[in-house]
Amino acid sequence: PCDDPDAYWAEIRVLFARGARIKEEDPTIIHLGMALAKSAATGDTHLSFDRLFDGVHGWMEAVVLKGQAVGAVRRDVPASLLVAQLWAVSGAMDVWAVQNLTDDVIHQIDFEKATDFTIDLYRRLMEPGDEIGFFWPVDHDGQEG
Repeated sequence: PCDDPDAYWAEIRVLFARGARIKEEDPTIIHLGMALAKSAATGDTHLSFDRLFDGVHGWMEAVVLKGQAVGAVRRDVPASLLVAQLWAVSGAMDVWAVQNLTDDVIHQIDFEKATDFTIDLYRRLMEPGDEIGFFWPVDHDGQEG
C-alpha cells in the first residue's frame, strides 16, 4: 500500500494517530512511557528495556528504509544517520515530556494536534528537498562507502 511518498506519509500518520488514540483512552500508557524515558535518561536500564528500545530502533530503521525505497525519505545521507536523528528527536521529546507533563496537563492534550506536530517534525527531518549530499562518500543506497 505504501508505494509512493503520499501513501507512505499517510500510513505513518495512521500509525501515529492510532498510538495517540491509545494514549488518549488510557493515559496510564503515558505514565509508563515517561517512567521508561526517565529511567533511560538516568542510565538506569534493565535488560527488558534494552529489548524494547532495540525493537523500537529496529522499527524506526524499517520505516526509514521503506521511505527511502518509495522516495518519501531522503537518500543523500545514510539511513543509519536518519535513524539516529529520529532516535535523538524522539528522546528529546520524551525528556521534555518527563520534565513538563503533569496529570492535569495530560488530560488536556490535543492528541490530534500532537500527532500532526510529530509527523511534521519527522517530515522536516526526513523528506527529500534540496539535497546537498552527505559530507563523506556513501554508496547509491545511502550507506557509508
